[in-house]
Amino acid sequence: MRAAALAFLGSTLLLCAGGAFVGCKGAGSGPAARTEIGASTRMVVHDLTRVSVRGSGGGGGGGVGGEGEGVLVVLVSLFDAERPDESVRPLGVFRVRLYRPRDPAGEPRATQALDRTWEVDLRSPKRNAAAFDEFISRTYVLELPDAPDWLRRWARGEGPAGEKPSVVVEFTPSEAVGGDGASTLRAGASLSR
Repeated sequence: MRAAALAFLGSTLLLCAGGAFVGCKGAGSGPAARTEIGASTRMVVHDLTRVSVRGSGGGGGGGVGGEGEGVLVVLVSLFDAERPDESVRPLGVFRVRLYRPRDPAGEPRATQALDRTWEVDLRSPKRNAAAFDEFISRTYVLELPDAPDWLRRWARGEGPAGEKPSVVVEFTPSEAVGGDGASTLRAGASLSR
C-alpha cells in the first residue's frame, strides 16, 4: 500500500514537473511571475474572502463557531489585464479596511462605518512568497488577526440579515510607499456568509 502511494505521488510530481496537468507550471513552461506594476495591472478581492477562527488547539482555519482568535482571511489577485492568466507579484504593502454594515435599527447614515484597518508589509521577498498561494488559488492570502466579535457573529448568521460588511484593499508597490498614492491599486468587495 505504501509503495503504491509513493509510486502515485512520484508519477504525479513527474507529470506536474513536465506541465502535463492543467495549472501545473513545469520547468521552463512559461515566464516567471512579473514583479512590477504597470498601467494594465488590475487587483481583485476574491469571493473566497472569509471569516475564520484560529483555534487554540493548534492548526489554523475552521469555521466561525469554534473557540479561538477571529481571523479575516482576504484573498487578493494582482494580474495583467492584457494577459489575465499571468500573475503579477510585486513587493509592496497591502492595506485592508473593514467596514461595518449599517444597523437597520440604529441611526441612518449614508455609508458603512470604518471598523478596522490592517497593514500587511510584503516588501520582503521571503514574506511576499509566503503570502502567495502558488498552487491552488494563485492569490495572496492575507490572514488578518483580531477580527472583531461582531464580524464573527455576522458570519455565524446572528443578528439582522441586512447589509453585508465590506472590505477595501489597497496595494502600494515598494518604490511608491510613502509617496503620493498615484500608483496605489484599490479594490473592494462585500463579504458573503
